[in-house]
Amino acid sequence: MATAATDQIIEFIGRNFRGHDLACLVAGVLHAQGFETRVSPPGPDGGVDIVAGGCPTGFGSPRLCVQVKSGVAPVGVNVLRELQGVMPNYGAEQGLIVAWGGFTRDVYQEARQLYFKIRLWDQMDFVEAIQDAYDHLDVQLQAELPLKQTWMLMMDEGQG
Repeated sequence: MATAATDQIIEFIGRNFRGHDLACLVAGVLHAQGFETRVSPPGPDGGVDIVAGGCPTGFGSPRLCVQVKSGVAPVGVNVLRELQGVMPNYGAEQGLIVAWGGFTRDVYQEARQLYFKIRLWDQMDFVEAIQDAYDHLDVQLQAELPLKQTWMLMMDEGQG
């Protein structure tokens, strides 16, 4: 469920991290999660925007190929199939598609069969990943995406 704060974060990212910048932000989140990442240069990328590997050298498992789509239109099944097709070329065991505009229903249906191979992140999934990894993000990325965690006490009516 989106909150006003989440909506503001989504709007900010959508406005300030377009195209290649969104791929760099995704790479930063993956790095904060413990992956060593390499981002493809801007322009045609052959279906892979980021390669990521576990451990500090990047040689460890899992090995990921990541496709990032910053457009507002939902991504179709062709993107899923393209990523699935190029993963062996990179020696990747798993894939991740980050689609700012979300996914069509057929993507979700096909991805169910690929649960142990490919994951899908829409806006909400990506914002949750950012929030979970924020304290470990590079200082430069934190400066570009200035977030602050807020805690609130939720009391029942009978408490006081």
